[in-house]
Amino acid sequence: MGFLKGGGDAFIALLQITVLPYIMVALITSIGRQTPQSVKALALNAGSLLLGLWALGLLVVLSFPLALPQWPSASFFSPSQLQDTRAVDFLQL
Repeated sequence: MGFLKGGGDAFIALLQITVLPYIMVALITSIGRQTPQSVKALALNAGSLLLGLWALGLLVVLSFPLALPQWPSASFFSPSQLQDTRAVDFLQL
C-alpha cells in the first residue's frame, strides 16, 4: 500500500485547499448574520458548556487518586532510599 501514499497525500492536500477556506468563510459569514439575541444565547450556551467541561475535568483530576489502590508502604517514595550525595570538589575535577 506504500505506492498509494503519494497519491493519497496529494488528494488530501487538494481537499484541504478547497474545503478549509470554504468552512472558514461559511463560519465567519454565518456568525456575522446573527442577531444580538442569538449571539447572546450562543455565548451563554458555549460558556455553560465550557464551564461544565472544566468542572468535569476538575472532578476527574480530583477523583483520580481515589481510583488508585492504597499501598501499605510506598517503597518507591521512601525517604530511607535517599542517599546523601557527596560534595563535589570542583578543584579536583
